[in-house]
Amino acid sequence: MIPGVRLFQNQPDVVLSIFLLLLAANIFMLVFGAMGANVFSRLLRIPITLLMPLVLMMSLVGAYAVRSNPVDLVVALAAGLVAFVLRLNSFPLAPIIIGFILGGALEMSLRQGLVMTDQSFLRFFESPIALVLFAITALIVANLILGDRLLRFLPGLSARARK
Repeated sequence: MIPGVRLFQNQPDVVLSIFLLLLAANIFMLVFGAMGANVFSRLLRIPITLLMPLVLMMSLVGAYAVRSNPVDLVVALAAGLVAFVLRLNSFPLAPIIIGFILGGALEMSLRQGLVMTDQSFLRFFESPIALVLFAITALIVANLILGDRLLRFLPGLSARARK
């Protein structure tokens, strides 16, 4: 089997098998999830003083199990400590997690784009669609940084934004 664009044409039986197995997996997940919903809801009644050490232990076991490297334990503990400090200071953790997840793909795409444009950032601004997206991004970042100070310059928006 050679994966690629012609997989559907050359080996439709393999594609059909994959789809049927995915459908069967979803059905099994539905059945076992429905049967285990009562058990899973009881897990939420465990006191947090018992639940959090269990979650920490399972996280550390998972971090160690990937490469069997003790450094991974230190990295996991450091990431947990940083997340704890950020949470204490009311930082939203979801954007940080999304940044960690998408950061690698974004960096790879930026490198590919720079290779295709001979290392020129200006080529990213030639497309009208890209210009609109950059402008929207700049407005959102300016709104986040400036906040209410930006609304003072726009009197029509300031009354609506306060509601």
